[in-house]
Amino acid sequence: MNKKTIRSISILVVVMALFMSACGSGNPFKANDKVTVQLAWFHQIEYTGFYIAAEKGFYADENIDVTLTAGGYDTNPIAEVTEGRAQFGISRGVNMVIAKSEGRDLQAVATIFRKSPWVAVSLQEAGIVAPEDMVGKTIGIETGDPNYIENIQLAAMFKKLNVDTSTITYVARDFADPIANDLQTNLTDADAGLFSTNDLVTAQMRGLNVNTIYYSDYGIDFYANLIFTNRSFLQENPDLTQRFMRATLRGYQYALENPDEAVEATLKYEPTLDAAVQAAQMTAQIPLIDTGDNPIGWMDENVWQSTVDILLAGGFIPSAVDAKSLYTNDFIK
Repeated sequence: MNKKTIRSISILVVVMALFMSACGSGNPFKANDKVTVQLAWFHQIEYTGFYIAAEKGFYADENIDVTLTAGGYDTNPIAEVTEGRAQFGISRGVNMVIAKSEGRDLQAVATIFRKSPWVAVSLQEAGIVAPEDMVGKTIGIETGDPNYIENIQLAAMFKKLNVDTSTITYVARDFADPIANDLQTNLTDADAGLFSTNDLVTAQMRGLNVNTIYYSDYGIDFYANLIFTNRSFLQENPDLTQRFMRATLRGYQYALENPDEAVEATLKYEPTLDAAVQAAQMTAQIPLIDTGDNPIGWMDENVWQSTVDILLAGGFIPSAVDAKSLYTNDFIK
């Protein structure tokens, strides 16, 4: 073997060694992990942390390719995750507890909103400033049935305060625009179960003077938008989960500090959205995401326990669920 051949083999060995080292160290030689996130609703500003993380390269920094799948009226994120079509999903605490009671081993890894956005809204002239002021009034709720699960927080608030609901008239509130089609037409005195980051913002942008009743002010505090996955996925992919959550929470932190860019990123995913509305909604959701008392994404056991207790008392789950098994803060730094 001549010297030229020996030198060529030596160079090849060095190149292969460098390649193998690179594959094990997370640099560009390593293929990115692929993650699909199933959103609960259509693309909009409440998911902006994901959009920012994708647009700013935060996921790329963690060697992750992320697909953000929009939700809709018939979307079931829990089914998408449990059946393996998505690795992470967005869902509500109520849905998580019910799924757990049905034997699905899911776990939340963060909450987008640390403070509950659910609120009852009325025009000021109705004089409704507290839950007991709804007595004798017409209240718009989802489906019109006070026993429907989406109305459980309102029922729990009334029960906790010993409000006599026998004279309250319930009607199905308008879904598309309850402010215009219910309150402004005097069809209802108040509409309950609205999102403060959506319908309340709409009312304020129209210059309406409204009163609000937040369920959380009366100790009824459910999580609205949770990031969750299968517990088995967490056990098998702790590093991937940590990297995904690090990039996602970095995205939300950036969005909080740069709301104009958060709106721009959101519009890239859904150009038909009204930029002014998205900007107003971004402003409204900042204090719900960053409450100042814990890191963004952090979940509290008492909120989970309250959700379990209320669902159990309402007969929506057959037996108690261990609140601690529903979530982990291990991936929040």
